[in-house]
Amino acid sequence: AEDLRRVVSHHQGYGIFDDDEQNIISMACLTTFGSDDADKWGWLAFVATLPKYRRQGLATRVLKELFRNSDEELKRVTTMGLYGSTYGAPLYEKCFGFVDRGTAQLITKKGHHE
Repeated sequence: AEDLRRVVSHHQGYGIFDDDEQNIISMACLTTFGSDDADKWGWLAFVATLPKYRRQGLATRVLKELFRNSDEELKRVTTMGLYGSTYGAPLYEKCFGFVDRGTAQLITKKGHHE
């Protein structure tokens, strides 16, 4: 018998807006997966800062706020992952303790981001 259940247990995102509060200039989202009675794993996504706002600590601020406000949920996360760009990898490794495992592979549909 099939057992279909909700797998996303928590999803949260934060962003910093420009001075006019019209555009998001830096953002990140965290999703955790797993049931309430099991260990969870997390995934960081949409970590991005517009080019002209980079190297100002904005992504670090957003990630710290995201982790701080997800603290209760993160206590049960045993594994967390993300697809880190070459540009972003040093931030994840130096500031947040991520380790490059060299195992991610991006697969796209024909016509998408080729």
